[in-house]
Amino acid sequence: MNWWKKSPHYYLKQMFELEGVQRQIDLCGGKPREFQNHMVTFLLDPKTTYGDSVMLVGDAAGFACPFEAEGVYYAMYSGMLAAKVALEAHAGGDTSASFLGRYEKAWRDSPIGEEFIGGDAIDGFVRGIGFNPDVGRWVVPLLNDAAYGLLNVAESHTASARNLVPTLTPYLPVLVETLVRDLMPLANKIAEPPPKKPSPKVERLLRRVLSPVLPFLARRAARAKKSAYGEVLSDVVMRDFVQTYVDEKAKEAGGAIR
Repeated sequence: MNWWKKSPHYYLKQMFELEGVQRQIDLCGGKPREFQNHMVTFLLDPKTTYGDSVMLVGDAAGFACPFEAEGVYYAMYSGMLAAKVALEAHAGGDTSASFLGRYEKAWRDSPIGEEFIGGDAIDGFVRGIGFNPDVGRWVVPLLNDAAYGLLNVAESHTASARNLVPTLTPYLPVLVETLVRDLMPLANKIAEPPPKKPSPKVERLLRRVLSPVLPFLARRAARAKKSAYGEVLSDVVMRDFVQTYVDEKAKEAGGAIR
């Protein structure tokens, strides 16, 4: 909402006037009848979903998928959990907040609760990439250049692959910045949570040691193509570092990744 200069209706009308959208409407003979817009009630982390004689479910509790705005499953699932607790509360004659707190524990231990493990990271990804109009200004050209570089038949695929790197290199700064800011936090949250909180001392040590080393290695790798040993270096990095890392992760997942 913070980037909207005008009403949602204005932007929806602008979308319908796009040439590609008009072409699709014409192809299927579609006629606009009505439109609706709704706010997605996803919360980063619902603080309290119960009180004396009350339990919040579905949208009222902030249960909605931030990716596709789906909320029916979350509403039904949380409603089922609340109903079970309500039956227990009614049978025992206790509808106090302390008793109904069982409901919050139940949904936090369910698939609904898993959505909020990475609540802030998911929200950052959706706002930073998924629904950020500024990102489209460089993502769409990037995808077009990548597709053309791989699929055009004006030259050999070997030449196309060779030219792909310089074609996409101008996008790297903004791509890396976006991935680090909006995608990496999400990936870290999705990964299995560590058994204990990381040590601040170890974190500081890793930053102090790796920060000067990794940029040096990156620059050496970027210039490797100009060296007679570039092919050897690439092979060693891929086989002994990247593939080893992937294989180790595959063991944890119970499969093989290549």
